Amino acid sequence: MIDQTLLQYIEGEPEVPFFLKPSWMEVVCPGEWDVIALEKDGKLQAFIPIRLRKKWGFRIVTTPYLTPHSGPWFAEGVDSGLATAELARRLDAFNYVHLSLDPALPYSIGSNPYLQFSAEPTFVLSGSMDDIHAGLQKKLRQQLNQSKDAFTLEAIDTATFYALIAQSFRRQSSAVPFSRTLIERMVTQLRKHRWGDLIGAKDSSGEFLAATLYYEDQQWMYTMLSGQNYASEPRNAHKWLHYEIIKKAIVQQKGINFMGSKIPGVAFWNSYFGAEIRYYFRVKKHPGGLLTCIDHWRTRWSFSG
Repeated sequence: MIDQTLLQYIEGEPEVPFFLKPSWMEVVCPGEWDVIALEKDGKLQAFIPIRLRKKWGFRIVTTPYLTPHSGPWFAEGVDSGLATAELARRLDAFNYVHLSLDPALPYSIGSNPYLQFSAEPTFVLSGSMDDIHAGLQKKLRQQLNQSKDAFTLEAIDTATFYALIAQSFRRQSSAVPFSRTLIERMVTQLRKHRWGDLIGAKDSSGEFLAATLYYEDQQWMYTMLSGQNYASEPRNAHKWLHYEIIKKAIVQQKGINFMGSKIPGVAFWNSYFGAEIRYYFRVKKHPGGLLTCIDHWRTRWSFSG
């Protein structure tokens, strides 16, 4: 049972990022989430929001849909190393764990026979347009020059956006892992707080050739999910769109985080921009932990039988 008082505190705490709020968790995984929290003397020390499902009696923890870098959050003055070790200990109580945690944790988690922590890269851009332009590949510069005045930046509806996403995943021989309903809920939530929306690149005939779902706060602009029309030529709209987003963020003195860069077909385009690389932690539970749970269940079953 989730402590409602705790959730109200997290929701109202201005220092808690948008993607860690209970309201966001209910949007991306309604009824299938929980919060692992550490408290001391009645005060919140740290927490991680998780997507929690139950299947065949096993408790499964995964990163919420379209929230690639989730938690942990630490209160000011808390020893994040000790807090992370305790959060990891509590994660070990679940049967299966697969999380992406941001920011990267620059210290040892400690020895744990079942939890594996590995550093994974993500794309981050910051600086001035002069810095970004100097890092562009020659081929990309040519494509952007060819795209000049070929597209316009416009808002796009959810149905058209979803169709582009489906094309991108089919291109990678995979199915869209989330529903159109989920996209609609996310867009509604972002628009409600005036912190994000859908935006697309439209050609002279009025057709959308590329689009992205983005979020922005005071410091960052995040491209959460992108797609493009692979049936149309030329295919420069996606790069043009990303470049326009970069310009928009740089003018506002924000960094750009390509959160969707782990989605098949997107990391390739992002790499054209000479992006800086930073790391976040991917946390997995070693299969031995699951096997131990199975053996424990079999032992209990055999004794009870």
